[in-house]
Amino acid sequence: MTDKLPISNELLLRLAGKPAFNRGTDYFKGGRVRGLRQHRNKITAEVEGTETYQVTLKWTSKQLDGACDCPASEGFDFCKHCVAVALTLRETQAQQDQLMKGGPENRIKAYLLKQDKDKLATWLLELIESDRALSQQWSLRADRALGVLDAKALKKNITAAIPYNRNLYRYNQVRSYFAQVETILEQLCDLTDQLPAADTLKLVDYALQRIWRALDTIDDSGGFRYGSVELLQTTHIQACQRLDWPKQKLAEYLLEIAFDNASDLYPEIPLSYTNALGDSGLALFYDAVQAKWDALPALKQGAGFDQKWPYFRLEHMLEQRARLDNDISTLIKLKQKTATNLRDYQELAELCLQADDFEAVEAWLAKCRLIRETDYQQRTDRIQVSLFKAKAMWPDALDRQWRIYAKDFNLDDYLVLLEIAQSAGDERDWRETAIQRLQQQARTNKKSLYAPWNNKLLEFYLHDGAIDQALAIATNEKVSAELVLELAWKVSNEPDKAFPLFQRVVEHSIRQTKNTAYRDAIKLLQEMAGVMKSRQQQQQMQQLLAYLRQEYRAKRNFIKYLNEAF
Repeated sequence: MTDKLPISNELLLRLAGKPAFNRGTDYFKGGRVRGLRQHRNKITAEVEGTETYQVTLKWTSKQLDGACDCPASEGFDFCKHCVAVALTLRETQAQQDQLMKGGPENRIKAYLLKQDKDKLATWLLELIESDRALSQQWSLRADRALGVLDAKALKKNITAAIPYNRNLYRYNQVRSYFAQVETILEQLCDLTDQLPAADTLKLVDYALQRIWRALDTIDDSGGFRYGSVELLQTTHIQACQRLDWPKQKLAEYLLEIAFDNASDLYPEIPLSYTNALGDSGLALFYDAVQAKWDALPALKQGAGFDQKWPYFRLEHMLEQRARLDNDISTLIKLKQKTATNLRDYQELAELCLQADDFEAVEAWLAKCRLIRETDYQQRTDRIQVSLFKAKAMWPDALDRQWRIYAKDFNLDDYLVLLEIAQSAGDERDWRETAIQRLQQQARTNKKSLYAPWNNKLLEFYLHDGAIDQALAIATNEKVSAELVLELAWKVSNEPDKAFPLFQRVVEHSIRQTKNTAYRDAIKLLQEMAGVMKSRQQQQQMQQLLAYLRQEYRAKRNFIKYLNEAF
């Protein structure tokens, strides 16, 4: 707090008179006071009126005097400008007094507010020059404010912002590196709209190339570069839209980028540049890609990655266009040129099936079966079932679909089986057959650690609405917490059945000893409380909460979350 004479409205009215006080108040509220400086008892400031006037106040414990170089004061009287400065001084002093009551940051701010501009500028400059990132940021701000921006200066900032050969492999090091990069690039990208579009493209290309090269010695498996890359991508697209280049030149430029080493850092080409290219530019771009594609020979079976690489990006771009146009025949032609393995043949079989070319489907399926990759042949069987269905060969489709289902007993495969059986007019009790096989597998694999067959059987019962059977297996066998929770909600209108299931899932989450799992447990407890409405059920909830507090008291974070929620 200050030991100076309090600046009250009554004091200012007595010094200036009511008309000058009212006008000075208007000046104060209008923010016309500039450059308020205080040195001991002397306060100086400028006030913008008809002209800019210089005001000097003398402020002690016993008096407040004021003078101004305006005609009304003539360097002697306490005018409206003096009132405006006095009110500003009072407000500033009140802010400082309030800051003085706060923590260290507030007290520092209060101290800084009392310093003059030159001193503050000197201190700030010393701080800026001691930190590379700060120096780059303030250099950009100064150049922008002074109107001396140019591409060459910005390129130097990019060079300084993205250094090479850092050999950074720890997460905190990489995070810090790209945080500084992103801070500088945010400012750079804000400035590029003041440059010609072609200069902006060169700068973005340069920045992305530097990031690409920096990644040679930086392990960014945490993805910390993505913020910087997204900024540059957005700026690149916007610059392309501002260009006045012929469409042919833009198409050639983007095509060159698409096959550059750093192409993965750019937006999707050409789809991200549709507006910049327009219909004519896109046509020129795709014509150039098609010409490159046509010049390549078909790949041979067993081709290695190095042989395939020149094909991948071309195929991806042409495939994108074909899919947008729903051009199945073009997709087939593209894939035929690069098909060398089981997955390629399977994809071709599926495409030919979409085109209703059943003969071609059979040919590609025959190629699939010549390959000894049994782990991936189930997709071949599914395509064969789809072909049987398309040709209305229902008995064959049903037989093949049962074999698919009987291998892994996936519920989705069972549902397809029922659909085919209905189309085939087959009246066998497939439900009973499936249950018997599932139960047999569950008995055979009873000692399995994860009990997958019990899970499959429970999933079957849940879908089928066989709640009693589902409760029996969930109660007596090892099953997944997700399925237990699903069952609990299905019987939530019967709390005596649901409550033990809910509790089981809650405890399963707690035992994972992770904060995310603890929060899942709390969320489920809150949902339980929302459906347990009767007095008896509420008593059960209270008993469960008490049990959890006692049983898991060593898990402090869980207990903290529990106490916050209940």
